[in-house]
Amino acid sequence: MNEITKDYIIQTVRQVANSKGQNWLTNKEFFDASDVTTYQFRKHFLRWNDAITAAGLTPLGKRGRPHRQRGYKKEELIVAVQNLAAKLKRDYVSITEFTKQTVISDRPIYRIFGTWEQFVREAGLNLHPAHKQKIPDESLFKEFFRITSQFGHFPSYKELNLAKYSSGTFEGRFGTYSDFKIHALQYGLKHGLVEPDIANQEQAKPSRKQNHGVSYEQLNDRPVLGHRIDFHGLLHAPVNELGVVYLFGILSQELGFVVESMQAGFPDCQAKRRLPKDRWQSVRIEFEFKSSNFIGHRHNLTQCDMIVCWEHDWTDCPIKVISLKDIVEKKKA
Repeated sequence: MNEITKDYIIQTVRQVANSKGQNWLTNKEFFDASDVTTYQFRKHFLRWNDAITAAGLTPLGKRGRPHRQRGYKKEELIVAVQNLAAKLKRDYVSITEFTKQTVISDRPIYRIFGTWEQFVREAGLNLHPAHKQKIPDESLFKEFFRITSQFGHFPSYKELNLAKYSSGTFEGRFGTYSDFKIHALQYGLKHGLVEPDIANQEQAKPSRKQNHGVSYEQLNDRPVLGHRIDFHGLLHAPVNELGVVYLFGILSQELGFVVESMQAGFPDCQAKRRLPKDRWQSVRIEFEFKSSNFIGHRHNLTQCDMIVCWEHDWTDCPIKVISLKDIVEKKKA
């Protein structure tokens, strides 16, 4: 066997990173994808960061992920997305491609530009063909009243399934479906789509979110719980990833999954899902409280088949997402 040289290791590091579409690489990803052994690597490099720095990649922090850079300026972000578009040889870039390949989170983009659409426009680029444009509030309100006319009453969350937009779109616009209805009724009153008496009666109804009791200062010596859902033995909604894992355990069989193993590393879960004709297929699942946390955790999309979360807030997520909040809401509707 030919001797493994330092230049060969550097070249291989670059190749593996490029194959994953990243400008950073973990040592596990490198050794899994290459023919270089740990012993051969140690003959030339003492630390992993020495190798990836020599390869021109982004150094990793203590948690084995790229250092998070702060304080990006508007011009720096524009140059970063323009350079990525030039690298990809096209005039559009998705938010997923940007965050994955530049190691810049979406936070500075929303902080400086307000929306991804505005960021892309100011960079002189086009939106990705698969990008989902935000549906105007007015379109949602008009569809709400169309469904209202169809049923003869204001639709329940479950009845929204007959709308041309998903029920989660209505709910997510203002935080809850009850909050959406309040805004929709205000729009309906302004445009003559609902009688004032009917709108006032609907707005006077107590919402699930409404608090009829007193409130107290938070105590710092005990955990804070989510809102009450009283669902299959779970009293409160999840407020973190562990709550999502527990709720998935409650629902997994009903959703057509059997769990093979759980692990501390990524991805969190190895499972099988039921296919038609009682056949089964292996899937890799990552649990997140919010689906967008997947981006912040810098997980590799190619090594995960689906995200199971409580709240789905990643609008252009390229892999399957199961929102347990949506499932619970539908079952309780």
